[in-house]
Amino acid sequence: HIVSYLEKICDYIAFLRDGELVLCEEKDIIHEKYAMIRCNEEQLSELRSEAVMGIRKTPYSIEAAVDRQAIPEGFEIGKAGIEELFIFMENALGKIVVRTTDVTVFKVFSGKINT
Repeated sequence: HIVSYLEKICDYIAFLRDGELVLCEEKDIIHEKYAMIRCNEEQLSELRSEAVMGIRKTPYSIEAAVDRQAIPEGFEIGKAGIEELFIFMENALGKIVVRTTDVTVFKVFSGKINT
C-alpha cells in the first residue's frame, strides 16, 4: 500500500491487526490527537503507558507516537504522519517492521463510515 496517498484522499482511516480494529478515526482527528516526540528514558517514564502508541529507541534518543493530551511540558513535539503512526502501532503490537511496505494490515475507508 502507498500510505502517503491516504493523507491525500481519505476522510477516515482504520488500522486492523489480526482482524481486530485497533484504530478508526477521521484523518484530521488522528493528526490532532497524536504527535511524535523525541525524549530520553527519564522523560519517557513520565508518560502514561496507555498514552503511548509505540516507541523506537536509537543509541541517541527515543521517538514515540503519543496521545497529544498526555505530553508534559518540555518535550520536542512533531506531527505524527499516518504511515509513521501505523509503523509505531505495529511495532508496539509485537511485529517487527523492516520496511514500510511490510505494513499490510490496514484497510482504508474513503467517505463516511456507516455503523
